[in-house]
Amino acid sequence: MEKQELLGRVRAGFADLARRLEGLDDAALEQSCRAEGWTRREVLAHLAAWYEVSAERLELIGRGRADAIQWVAEDVDEWNARFFARDRELSPARVRERLGQTQRAVLAALEALPVQAFNDPRARAPIERWLPACTYEHEREHHADLGEEM
Repeated sequence: MEKQELLGRVRAGFADLARRLEGLDDAALEQSCRAEGWTRREVLAHLAAWYEVSAERLELIGRGRADAIQWVAEDVDEWNARFFARDRELSPARVRERLGQTQRAVLAALEALPVQAFNDPRARAPIERWLPACTYEHEREHHADLGEEM
């Protein structure tokens, strides 16, 4: 997948999530959802945590430090539990703020990457393989968790 196509898909996913959140107040974000008893706020914090991971990875790649990336592999549940514990007390306003910050960080880091970074044979995992799983594909996984009215 080319850089511009991936950038377009990530932007579209973020825009779709923003549309789904329009009109939801704090009380709606505190409602439980299907994701293991989490609230919508906690699901959004979970998404923001993975956007943060994505931005960090992209920044490392941009600095020529792909070798410093921490890959999740088998311990994804452990990572999710760590993020949940860290973020579970964030207010709805802080979760919305963090969601926006981490989305902007992903876009900025992705836009800054040279095209060569997408075809680097030294990369352990190509960007086009892991970034969708942390952004727009991940968002789609949680659509039902966030509620049908969304």
